[in-house]
Amino acid sequence: MLPKFFTNNLLSNLLNTAIVLVAILLIYLLIYTIFIRKIKIEKSKHRVRVRFTYFIVILALFLVAKIWVSGFTNLFYGLSFVSAGLVVTNKESIMNFVGSIIIRWRGLFAEGDYIQLDKYSGFVHELGVMYFRIFEVSETSLNRSSGRMIKVPNGLVINNPVINYSLQNNVIEYKQSWIVTPDSDIRAAKQIITDQMKAIVFQFYAEHEGYTRRMVKKNCRHLSRLIDLEIHIKSQIRFDKPSGVELLASYYCYPRDKDNLDEAMRLAVLKALNESDVVKM
Repeated sequence: MLPKFFTNNLLSNLLNTAIVLVAILLIYLLIYTIFIRKIKIEKSKHRVRVRFTYFIVILALFLVAKIWVSGFTNLFYGLSFVSAGLVVTNKESIMNFVGSIIIRWRGLFAEGDYIQLDKYSGFVHELGVMYFRIFEVSETSLNRSSGRMIKVPNGLVINNPVINYSLQNNVIEYKQSWIVTPDSDIRAAKQIITDQMKAIVFQFYAEHEGYTRRMVKKNCRHLSRLIDLEIHIKSQIRFDKPSGVELLASYYCYPRDKDNLDEAMRLAVLKALNESDVVKM
């Protein structure tokens, strides 16, 4: 038969735990109904909901632990030593678990996003507690998958930069390389490449309000001073095969448009260079 003190203490802790959990549930429902549900952007709503859920869970665990620790101090002292041993022997698993919290709390990426992390890049398929799965991106197109699925440990987000192309509101610089013979008219080659690439970009973004300096400045005021939306070409001598003069052209576009723009530019520039009498490739 259990001691009377132990029984009373157990019942009291159970009652207090139930009260705390009910109160926290009511707070969660109230805040979700008043604030979170009214957020119109789905990804922002998901990010806020996840962060608030983590906060509520941590708060509940803290309050419940405080209730039970006061009655079982010695037991929790023993569990603390066991936990310390588990931390040492399961460092990788703990880092993966912490990584999953960081992914959700910071909203680094969600299912369906195209990301690049360490040497891995692809579309996020599924988020897990220890790992997340991505469909590897195709080598020929950023908008396609190779079909291979990669299981990536969550812990990589702790010490590695994460690039989420699906959340990019700003234009990104991309490059094309062209090689012409040394006896070609380099100035003419640069002008041909610039004119063709400008024409393609202008035509592609003619009705796009976001491809302006004003919108770039709106998205990031500091970044706008470093981006001019112009075509820039740098020339350099190339000794490796194929040798010649390499013309490296850079341009800005949104990540989702890169494939279409890149293909259209290559076809237009290639045609114009082949038709030129002063440029040889």
